[in-house]
Amino acid sequence: MSFNSSESAYGLTPEDFVQLKSIGITAGEVNRQLERLPQGFPPLHIDRPALLGDGVKQLAQNELEALGKCYQQAIIDGIEIYKFVPASGAASRMFKNLLAYLNGDQGHYSEVRKFCHNIHRFAFAGQLEASCPDLETLIQNKQYHSILEQLLTADGLNY
Repeated sequence: MSFNSSESAYGLTPEDFVQLKSIGITAGEVNRQLERLPQGFPPLHIDRPALLGDGVKQLAQNELEALGKCYQQAIIDGIEIYKFVPASGAASRMFKNLLAYLNGDQGHYSEVRKFCHNIHRFAFAGQLEASCPDLETLIQNKQYHSILEQLLTADGLNY
């Protein structure tokens, strides 16, 4: 594959190759990466979280404003905007039975009860407590449906 080729099997255009070349990515590197996609990748060893200044860049106000204008112009120009949300599926699996209970499946009562009585252990507990000041009362009164509504629906946190 060369940078002067017509559209590739992966949908890359000649313009894509020009852009890649401009940032120092060779045709060989493009080939290597594209050939790797069908095979998958080995698990990544993670040695620390990404933090501000170490993997995460905080944008300055003028950068945010410039990007906001670029986004608004794209909408005006009719460019279709997509949101990419990487996810492992863990959240959907975690909430699967809770959603089933919320939708009337009482077969998950004991799991929902355990979840609600341990809700303070979850990372979102602070958000839930802030949006649901009567959380403790709901737990004590076994009003699990109300808790799940607050956590999972658009009327609440929309998890």
